[in-house]
Amino acid sequence: MRVGLIGSVGSSLLTLQKLVEHSFNVVGVWGYEPCSTINVSGYCSMRRFAEENHLSYHPFIKINSDDIKSQIRNASVDILFVVGVSQLVDEDMIRLPRLGCVGFHPTRLPKGRGRAPMAWLILDKGEGAATFFKIDTKADEGDIFVQEPFPIEEDDDVASIGMKLKEAMVRALDRWLPSLSSVGLKGVPQDREAATFYARRAPLDGCIDWSDTARDIDRLIKASTSPHPGAFSFYGNYKVLIWKSNYYASGYAKGVIGRVVNFNNDNPVVQTVDGYVELVKYDMVDYLDRPVDEHLIIGSRLGYYDQYEIFRLRNEIEMIKQDLALLKDEK
Repeated sequence: MRVGLIGSVGSSLLTLQKLVEHSFNVVGVWGYEPCSTINVSGYCSMRRFAEENHLSYHPFIKINSDDIKSQIRNASVDILFVVGVSQLVDEDMIRLPRLGCVGFHPTRLPKGRGRAPMAWLILDKGEGAATFFKIDTKADEGDIFVQEPFPIEEDDDVASIGMKLKEAMVRALDRWLPSLSSVGLKGVPQDREAATFYARRAPLDGCIDWSDTARDIDRLIKASTSPHPGAFSFYGNYKVLIWKSNYYASGYAKGVIGRVVNFNNDNPVVQTVDGYVELVKYDMVDYLDRPVDEHLIIGSRLGYYDQYEIFRLRNEIEMIKQDLALLKDEK
């Protein structure tokens, strides 16, 4: 059985390692190699492992390009694993392998189909699972080959869920791969009636509204932390990137929403609508994301007073208009 793999992140590499460990004939590895990996969460190169194990390696930027399709066609791939790639393979690519394409999703399909599943799992405590399934023309709807659930706890963040996911992937692949060669791609159809869907998330969705509950803010921080861009707020002209937090229902004097009311172990504690969020790890940057030597103190207020900011901006615009009018008169 001739197997190929397309990937770009840690789960891609783990799948490739397991295919080699279980003695599959890996005839091609296609690794995503963009000009910059800054915006690729959890990026992991496939090149080194492929070369060390004498596997044919091919870099790509656009997975559905004619060159990549030609390479996969020439490799006579029976099964193509597409794991950890944000680009969707098109219908022509799906039809290239003789037996089919295998995809991966970190939720308990049919629940949690769609985009940004790791972040959504934390935000709504969804059902996590290492799920390998058949890729079809409709995203995340194909037959399930193997599924290994894992629990999501209150204090989990992206990093801890990532560890649980890798452990579940190992269990799933060790259980499924030994029979794949003999049994082939035999899966169980998904229950369409039970399907739920996640929509796309963007970096700006990490902006904190301090009038939300302490628990919701804490979960947003946990869902947005590294390798994602991070949850954030503002302090004056600076941006505050928050990577780790705790939340409390009580224990501090009640203050103004969004204001630092106290410190706990040198960590600022911020008032929310119903409790407090402790900023365990945070950075401050300017508008170009350059680090600044500034720190929050008791009384610092995060976020903006909307009405005051509008008032200030209106007056600044008016002053600019007056200056422009004077310059025009001078000419």
